[in-house]
Amino acid sequence: MLLKKDIKEDLKEALKAGDSVAVLTLRSFISEIEKKEIELGLKEEGLSEGETEKIALSELKKRNEAKEQYEKAGRDELAEAEKKEALVLNKYVPEKMSDEELENIVNDIIKEKAPSGMQGMGEVMKEVMAKVKNRAEGSKVNGLVREKLENL
Repeated sequence: MLLKKDIKEDLKEALKAGDSVAVLTLRSFISEIEKKEIELGLKEEGLSEGETEKIALSELKKRNEAKEQYEKAGRDELAEAEKKEALVLNKYVPEKMSDEELENIVNDIIKEKAPSGMQGMGEVMKEVMAKVKNRAEGSKVNGLVREKLENL
């Protein structure tokens, strides 16, 4: 279960080990979690595992995008720093769903909902995203659902 207390424990370990990259990254991650808790009014209860994973995915995406931009600009030392931070965050991101597993879920939901072409896109997407949670990217799901509905 990915909760703030577990991340704080990892931060303590990184501090003890003298891992400055992990310390910086985890402090930033905890800060984002706390901002979201305040935003949602959940300071006392804390965020759910799913919400925490969403933040981890968002932070990882930021690092990867920054790494790409630095590489394009020829700033290899900064790209390497972003890569190291992304490696720290990978621990907190849920394992991605296989293409086959995702396709099976999409097929099952299309059979269940029996949409009449693209008009059912929203309903199918809602169901699929609820089922896959943070284990598949929305754009990937969208493309697969669109392809399946166009071929009905």
